[in-house]
Formats: sequence, structure tokens, C-alpha cells
Amino acid sequence: MVLEGTIPKDLSGAFLRTGPDPQFDPVGGYHWFDGDGMVHGVFITEGKASYMNNWIRTPRWEFEHGLGHAAVLKLGDMEGLSGLFKILVLTPLKKFLGLAPLEKLKQGTANTNLLFWKDRILALVESDLPFKIKVGPKGVESLGHDDFGGQIDFSIIAHPHVDRKTGELIAIGYDIEKEDRDGSYAVVGPDGQVRTKFPLKFRNKIMIHDVAITEHYTIVQEGSLTFNP
Repeated sequence: MVLEGTIPKDLSGAFLRTGPDPQFDPVGGYHWFDGDGMVHGVFITEGKASYMNNWIRTPRWEFEHGLGHAAVLKLGDMEGLSGLFKILVLTPLKKFLGLAPLEKLKQGTANTNLLFWKDRILALVESDLPFKIKVGPKGVESLGHDDFGGQIDFSIIAHPHVDRKTGELIAIGYDIEKEDRDGSYAVVGPDGQVRTKFPLKFRNKIMIHDVAITEHYTIVQEGSLTFNP
């Protein structure tokens, strides 16, 4: 392919995406949601463009990298009777024996979305706390999970929204295991302080991948995609 033309010299910046890319061949079943988060970046400066890609080194990535193979339960494993056995028997047994050291809120892959908000780049996935990173032409610096100083204790969906007028972050999460709530809602101010937080209840255990916000409301659709083992 022959490319003609030049990049305007006053065009400067970066275009970043994250997506699933497993560091090891999967053991057992595999679903395309399961891959480890990999950041792809195109950087433009002084009329030149460069590209880099790098894994986000989450605790899950580091744990499996140390073992040399995939080990954490994946969506692809959760199929049929063998999937139920892994969820109900094998995973609790591994925890009891100390073979599954990762905390529930730190098992995510950071593979679905990137959000730039108030000096933070947050890598997001449905089942985990946001993961903070720095990105440059030479690669990705993994800074760890961001629970806003211990104020957020629930996983946040891949698409939280920012109120462009106030700078507030609207954070939603859902939980299929807790009996007292089906999800959680929080508003985080631009100073990183949680201003509002309360539980959510629905008719069913639902998946909340995205929401909508207006000047006065957050709209959460209680859709037909539910969790029922």
C-alpha cells in the first residue's frame, strides 16, 4: 500500500484503544471477552506518527505470567455442568487451599474501554475496579487499581459517564452474588471524592454495560439480559 500526503505539523496527540488479547493459549473454554487487556496507541507529533502496543499488567496478568500459563476462571469456562463444577466447587477449593490469591475485585483484565478523566487514564472492564495506567510512545505503565481512596467497593461498568458541566464521574456497578443489592451507584467529584453512593435493586440480576445521563438524571435500562445459573 502506498500512502501519499503529509500529516499537518500542527496536529499533535494520541489515539488509544484497549482490547482483549490473551498472553497465553487458553486452557479449556475461551470467550472473546476473556483476553488480557492490551493498549494500542497511535502518537502524532511534528508531522510524524508512531505506533505501540503493550499489555496492561493487572494483578491477574502478573499472577498468570508468573505461573507461565492461564489459571484464573474465565467466561469461556462457565459452560454446562463442568462450568458449574468449576464455579461452585473448584474455585472455592482453590481459595481454601490458597491457590487463588487474587481478590474478587482485582481479577479483571482491563480489556474493554479506556476513559480519560481528570489526569487519570482508567482501563475498564465490567467485573473489576478501574485500573489506572500511563501511556506513552514507549509503552504502558501500569499503576494499579483505583478505588478513589477506598471510597468505591464495587466493580464499575466499562462505560461510566462524565458530566461535562460539573466534571463528575457517574459510576455504576452490578453484582450477581450479593443478596442485599443488585448493583451500586456513585457520583465522584473532579477532586476524587465520592459525593453520592447508594445500592440499586432490580427485578432480576441484570447486566449493565452502559447507561445514559442527562442534566438531572441517570438512566439505567433494566434489560432482558439476566444472570441465572
